[in-house]
Amino acid sequence: MKRNLSVSQAETFQTCSYKWQLKYQRGLSKDTVEADAMSLGSLVHDGLAAALFSYADDQINSRDMDTDIALVDAKLEIETLGAEQLVASINELDTEKILEFKAMLQTAILLVRLTIEDIDIPKNYNIVLVDVEGETVPLIEHWLEYPVENTDFIFRGIVDAVLEDKNDGTIEVVDWKTRAKFSNDTAEQLKMQIGIYQYMLEKMYGMYVPMGTIYQIKSELSKSPIHNADGSLNKTRAKYQSHKVVSVIRNREIQKRLWFNLVSHATRIYDITLDYDDNDDNDDNDLPRAYGMPCSWCEFRDICYAELHGYDADSIIKSSYKEKE
Repeated sequence: MKRNLSVSQAETFQTCSYKWQLKYQRGLSKDTVEADAMSLGSLVHDGLAAALFSYADDQINSRDMDTDIALVDAKLEIETLGAEQLVASINELDTEKILEFKAMLQTAILLVRLTIEDIDIPKNYNIVLVDVEGETVPLIEHWLEYPVENTDFIFRGIVDAVLEDKNDGTIEVVDWKTRAKFSNDTAEQLKMQIGIYQYMLEKMYGMYVPMGTIYQIKSELSKSPIHNADGSLNKTRAKYQSHKVVSVIRNREIQKRLWFNLVSHATRIYDITLDYDDNDDNDDNDLPRAYGMPCSWCEFRDICYAELHGYDADSIIKSSYKEKE
């Protein structure tokens, strides 16, 4: 049976194989419910997808693309998903956290608006459409699947969007990233994902995709208001804010070598998992750490520190982490 492999898993293995072992082999995750940047990123992704699907529906039905309707659809999607998340975690969040969560929904709606207005799809782009079993499908939040050579893995990933430049017909794969801060090496880290998607789109649909575009959307907004006293949007302030919030990284080449990097990592992961499955006495310290010590930003730093210093890591796992069955 084929097993799934994602870009995130391969990147984690490349960065720190010890973290990969805890996260993907053992299936550990933090046992917490928080209104955090990851939740905000998910809401922004879903809101942007709703807006793009609205544009695609206009395009398929030969209507002019309507940004106002697209933004209404995005707002409705975020509010609906936010309500579902809030109901699911209401017993685990106190009053202060609930207020933070509601504020996060409004931030997500605003970030989507600023991003959509910055891209200006009706003026600059068409949504790329493909035929899937006789049905016209827009390449938005679209699953890509392709077997990884010499392993039993199948690569599966979701491409955020594939757009066609109206000016020169260039097709580009788009990826949204929402973070409070972007480090200097972020662009290089993210190119692996973009490059692999470019390669897979070529293999799956015969599509030449020379451009990869990463939209970096900052999750922290300026304190200066972008609305007028009557509640309407001040377009001048909003445009200024969008330049502070949205930055764009473009890379004009097909990164085929990145696919082969993924194949290399997949082969190594495949060999490790075979050894792990065949060995009843597995030691979590077998795989090396990225820096040979706990990293302050890592979700597994407590486990890493405990094992390095001979403390009881199992009790930490039981009290603070969930493990897949």
